Amino acid sequence: MNTCYTCHKTADFGHLVSHAKNRHAHMRKPNLHRAHIIVSGVRTAVLLCTRCIRMMKKSVAKAAGTKTAPVKIAKTKTSGAKAK
Repeated sequence: MNTCYTCHKTADFGHLVSHAKNRHAHMRKPNLHRAHIIVSGVRTAVLLCTRCIRMMKKSVAKAAGTKTAPVKIAKTKTSGAKAK
């Protein structure tokens, strides 16, 4: 299963319960995006949940001393076509 690189969030399993108390399995998946971050001085593509992406943008902005992040975390497109 896919997990977030920083917080290790994974899928959560449970039941959907109707008014008649009928239960069937349900899986909640985290909202993961492929992003490039710098890990040990090397630019690496990792999967991050949206909460971690927001927190990283805020920490970059705080380090720069601005209200908004001057540098965006680069998100890659996951289309089927390869660029030449």
